[in-house]
Amino acid sequence: MTALIEEAGTAQSRRRPLAKPQLRTFDDGLELLVRFVTAGGPATPPRNAVFENLPIGSWVHYQRALYRRGALGEREVQRLAQIPGWAWDVRAARTESALAALHEFVARYGHARPVRGARINGINIGLWVQNRRRENRVGALDPALKERIEREFPDFVWDGNRAIFEVGLEFMRSYYAETGSSYVPVDTCFEGFWLGHWCRKVRAKIAAGELDSELVSIIHGEFHDWTK
Repeated sequence: MTALIEEAGTAQSRRRPLAKPQLRTFDDGLELLVRFVTAGGPATPPRNAVFENLPIGSWVHYQRALYRRGALGEREVQRLAQIPGWAWDVRAARTESALAALHEFVARYGHARPVRGARINGINIGLWVQNRRRENRVGALDPALKERIEREFPDFVWDGNRAIFEVGLEFMRSYYAETGSSYVPVDTCFEGFWLGHWCRKVRAKIAAGELDSELVSIIHGEFHDWTK
């Protein structure tokens, strides 16, 4: 293994040598990873993950680094690929997991506009969406990913403020249908959403002239006692 690392290090112009984790053989590391996954851990653990007092995260990172350098044997490549959830490209795997979580969110709640703290299957899908919006705003979002998001989630909104407004609007419609009133006490949490806070912010934006006229028209058109 050391010879392979040294060969890879000289093959492409002075790469830094890899620091080998504290597991004696590949088979030792693979068996540890199998136990880790069987116990419910992900096949793509964080680099600092420790399991059974052994550095499973750094071992996985080491195998991927060898693979990228062409220094991992075919036997090792095949055995790792058989681990459920294994991915050579962690970023791509996390993107797929996030997209799957967003699909699950849509199935549960009927829209693709999760708020920042929304979680699905342990994934902070609200934060993931917020980060993609930020990347899009500064021109850093992968065009292929943007196209896929728009294709798979037709109601996805790139404007985060507009998305928050639309989520609150849906809750407001339900509240209005149930109570017949658009007066919502500020401490009201309706169906898990802080509707009272949303109403306060919307009223403040309308008063300050900061809310888009189209959205103001929606509010006044649907909630006839809004200004009372």
